[in-house]
Amino acid sequence: MKRLKNSFLGFVLILTTLTITVISCSNEETIMKENVATDNSIFARTENEVIKPEYFDFIGQAHNQGLEYVFKNSIRGNSNLVYSDIKNASLHYFDKVYELTLNKAASNYSLAHDKIVRKSVEANSIFIENGNYSFLSEKELFFLNKLNVIVTNDKNLSSKLSSIESLNQEIYNSDLEDNQLARLYMTNSVAKHSLTYWSSDKAEKWFDLFQPDNVAAKVNWDNVVTADIAAFLMAFPSGVKAGAIRGAIVLGLSSGGTGAIPGAIIGAIGGGCAAGITAAVSASGCVLAAETLWNGW
Repeated sequence: MKRLKNSFLGFVLILTTLTITVISCSNEETIMKENVATDNSIFARTENEVIKPEYFDFIGQAHNQGLEYVFKNSIRGNSNLVYSDIKNASLHYFDKVYELTLNKAASNYSLAHDKIVRKSVEANSIFIENGNYSFLSEKELFFLNKLNVIVTNDKNLSSKLSSIESLNQEIYNSDLEDNQLARLYMTNSVAKHSLTYWSSDKAEKWFDLFQPDNVAAKVNWDNVVTADIAAFLMAFPSGVKAGAIRGAIVLGLSSGGTGAIPGAIIGAIGGGCAAGITAAVSASGCVLAAETLWNGW
């Protein structure tokens, strides 16, 4: 009887041990699954961390360099200025002078870009009237609306530039695809550098061309910046596949450091970017002389 009781107690002890082991393993498996899910979630949020807004700032710098070229080669000394003068000078700069877009601007520029330029000149916002922005996601539109408020408000230049930097940080912390990030960062760069250019001494030579009795003097100069942005945004290529920008940046960093990134980005986006920046520069020049150019379109 005593032996039977001991056997029963031994069986209970073994069963209890097995139960605890199974429960422990099950809990460990659950924790592991939760950790994996968490890790995957983090990876999903951070896989585009390599795509930083400063990597795209070269496009705004190129925009301002293009403006200087257009002024010297089509505006200055031209008493019979027409739209094609501005467009051709801008195309020549980005097709034959600017190294990153050599032979990519003219072949990707079309009559549609001319229409974009004119509509951008007529707009009082970074969005053109009746423009088709179906290629943008809701999140992109959310950030672009914030940019529009920044650009068109009455704050001073330093406040606007600071707000754009803050906006870039918001975008960086989002879960947008790399091609969407590229479009927003480039648009913000054009905005930042255009604001800086038209608020600097460099703009004076443009303004001095138009005397008070000239109809172009009636142009709202605030629209110069919005026209820049509107034209670039509409002309920016929308067919860039997700993953292409991230891959280009990683490759550029590994092969040549940060100095190789602009070329890698342009290579991934394609010639459409050259046409987009050409349209932006053309829009700037055209707003400046808008009232004198309508008959030449």
